[in-house]
Amino acid sequence: MVDSTSSINLTPQETEQLSKYASDDTYIQKQKEDIQELTSLFKDILEHKEVDENTVFIKDFQEHFNPQGNFSASYKFIIKERKKPLIIEIINSELNCYYGNMDNPEVVCKLTSDVMNHIIAARMTFQRAFMSGDMQVKGDFRVLRMLDQVFTFMAEAE
Repeated sequence: MVDSTSSINLTPQETEQLSKYASDDTYIQKQKEDIQELTSLFKDILEHKEVDENTVFIKDFQEHFNPQGNFSASYKFIIKERKKPLIIEIINSELNCYYGNMDNPEVVCKLTSDVMNHIIAARMTFQRAFMSGDMQVKGDFRVLRMLDQVFTFMAEAE
């Protein structure tokens, strides 16, 4: 016969403290509620992450779009962690954002999700990401410079 119960050696004071908590129904109920709240919170975070997979970054670009008169451009963001590139088309004051492909965009940007998150959180501009080497760019550099004017992420941080 194997004895699988192990005892914990507690001092008399620790035993008394533990028995106070174990006999306190309101304390036990509060602990259960806290655990339930944390479980719900983490479950929501996981579900939210799954739902946003196809719209990540799109809403941010739509909310911070600042049309610049007759300006038209096309951008292709190749984000390392994403399966498909993020395409941004601007025609005058119209914005079209989607994940997909585009054959001949005016500017192609390669970056990571972290860099894009820094830009969206106004901790970095597109120009700074390019100048620091965090974002590689091919295409028309005049069109690239317009990104920080057309999308006003930094305006909220100032």
